[in-house]
Amino acid sequence: MKKNKGKISLKLMSLLPINKLGNIKELAGSSRVNEETITIKDTIVYKNKSIIIKEKYKLDDKVETFLELLKDNESSEIMNGYEFGDFQLVNNKLYFTRVNRENLIEDSEEEFVFDFEEEKVMAVEKINEEKIKKDIIDAINIKFVESYSIYRIRNAKLKRVYSKDGKYSIWFTIRLLDKNIRKEKKITGVYSEDFSYISEKDILSVNYDVDNTLSIIENKNEYEEEVIRIKEGNIISKGNINLKNIMPKNKIEVNKNFIIESESIYVVNYLNGKMSKYNINNNEYELEKNYNFAAEDFDKDIDGNIWAVKSFCGENLVYKLEDDKFIHQYRINSNKCLLSVYDDKNIIISDNSEFSLINYNSIIA
Repeated sequence: MKKNKGKISLKLMSLLPINKLGNIKELAGSSRVNEETITIKDTIVYKNKSIIIKEKYKLDDKVETFLELLKDNESSEIMNGYEFGDFQLVNNKLYFTRVNRENLIEDSEEEFVFDFEEEKVMAVEKINEEKIKKDIIDAINIKFVESYSIYRIRNAKLKRVYSKDGKYSIWFTIRLLDKNIRKEKKITGVYSEDFSYISEKDILSVNYDVDNTLSIIENKNEYEEEVIRIKEGNIISKGNINLKNIMPKNKIEVNKNFIIESESIYVVNYLNGKMSKYNINNNEYELEKNYNFAAEDFDKDIDGNIWAVKSFCGENLVYKLEDDKFIHQYRINSNKCLLSVYDDKNIIISDNSEFSLINYNSIIA
């Protein structure tokens, strides 16, 4: 991310209704970062509250990150550190990780959760890694008819992926010392108490949908990905999608440029910003529709609806996909183009120095 060198004061931005009948009356406020070395990395919206993730570039080339809560036209810092990631908004809770650099031997990740209702940050209890590793090894042995022991694990990365019902699965990458050829063997997969999915290929994404269906995106080859959807511990669909000339290899961002919605997949062409819709048919995702609609950014709201923002003559137009058509919702006199949507009434559009907040029947400045 480029450093922001400018100092710009706070200003109010107005949101203008597209509908001439005047039944959209929301206003949007805008705020700019007011320090030379700080940029906005991302924004996360929950109802009328938001988390603004800012990065501060220091003289030693380290990047310090700040999480700020925006509420009622006021912001307050809730946490800072050198590296945050894995943000997952689940109901009213935002789960995330922070690297603990106090350990001089090796960096270790700590997991936290921010409760938007209570406005409180809490540490998340650590998982029982030894038990999880043992269960994963058992699943690997069943899958490949092997007899590995937990002591052959050379490295293990375990990441919790949360569902809307408060449960979670473990997305893992494990490197084993192969007992026969004395080389490391990489195994990836997803594990929970209900099921296990084991693979020798790279898993690019693991994500729960609004109805708690788990989607796993697995790399098949240079241009193809396989999408595995699991519901209540059972595979309900499995299909390949060819992304040649649409998306660079390993550039998938679920809910941004690769949006899974039930049996359909919406893919954004990285060359022209246009979206295409694919439906599954006999284990293959086939092209159903190319939308003649280019946008700077897309997002998926809490209810699974797809949104888009596009620039036009110095303004930003916000659209929602309804009945398979992109319908105008808002117009903002701003050129910001990064979109974060909670629902129809709570949206943030930002760039690396400024954000505009659309909040129903209120002015946020």
